[in-house]
Amino acid sequence: MARSPITLARVSRGCAGFAAINLQFITLIYLPHQFVPTAEDHAAGEQFIDLLPQQRGEVLVFAHGYYAEMADKTGGHVGWLMALYGNVDEEASAAKRAFATDIEAALAEQRWGALIVDQAIFVSEAYTDTLERHYVGEPIIFADDDAFRPVTGLETRPLALYTRRNLSDTASSDSP
Repeated sequence: MARSPITLARVSRGCAGFAAINLQFITLIYLPHQFVPTAEDHAAGEQFIDLLPQQRGEVLVFAHGYYAEMADKTGGHVGWLMALYGNVDEEASAAKRAFATDIEAALAEQRWGALIVDQAIFVSEAYTDTLERHYVGEPIIFADDDAFRPVTGLETRPLALYTRRNLSDTASSDSP
């Protein structure tokens, strides 16, 4: 069988096909450096983790329970977050309502020496009043406002540190 002669058109088609295949591979290039936290992120994270052991008692870190573990503090696990999404209403399961009641009771008893809270979406409105009544919040300020933000997923980071409110001072100031 005779080979067809090499023509400019045939070479052009071959080059175009080769370029198209390579273009597909180029679009698949994975650049992991964009998903690695910066040195500033790491420093801000270390600063935050160093804040946790300074707190008295257990520390509950909403949405980031492993931060407490990194600081050798007990009191917070990621599982807490699941019951905190949204409001607990009559449509919630009996288990979710019971869990919400337990969380509110623990907040009222001031079980934790400190709580770290993210954006408001992570704390149900059902707990906000109890939290504010039994704990005092202050913002967590990072030196760089862009630091310590996730490089993937939902952009959230710790915003406020709540410590136990001295209820005897509150009770005495509320009395006539």
